[in-house]
Amino acid sequence: MKKYTLLVFLILFLLQKGYAQTTLAQLTEQEIKTMICHQWKLSYLEGKGKHINVPESVLKLYLGFKPDGSLYEIQGKKNYSGTWTYKHATYTIITDDQDGKENWDIVSITDKLLVVKTKFKGILVNCGLLMAD
Repeated sequence: MKKYTLLVFLILFLLQKGYAQTTLAQLTEQEIKTMICHQWKLSYLEGKGKHINVPESVLKLYLGFKPDGSLYEIQGKKNYSGTWTYKHATYTIITDDQDGKENWDIVSITDKLLVVKTKFKGILVNCGLLMAD
């Protein structure tokens, strides 16, 4: 009997955790824009079935999205600026900076992690960005 009670509580706990996670479809356009507007630090890349953590000693890359639509990027000692917009129908951040126009499809977003899908040198990759504010 104890095994069944423990199993039931475990299942209920896991179900509650699953429902507690917010999906993009549950967020309004304004909520997502507000969540985007922070400074983010590149943490990892995923592509072609590989996951690569980006050590700070190798690359420090920060992206900052401001509410006024401006964007800044810090790569080591170099600073760049640009603009960004958000298209809610496709959950896409569109940036326009020194690299030209790029689409960043939001895979997931929380208060601490932004995961976006984009092309890097022709390869589709997921970029994990940790909030740096």
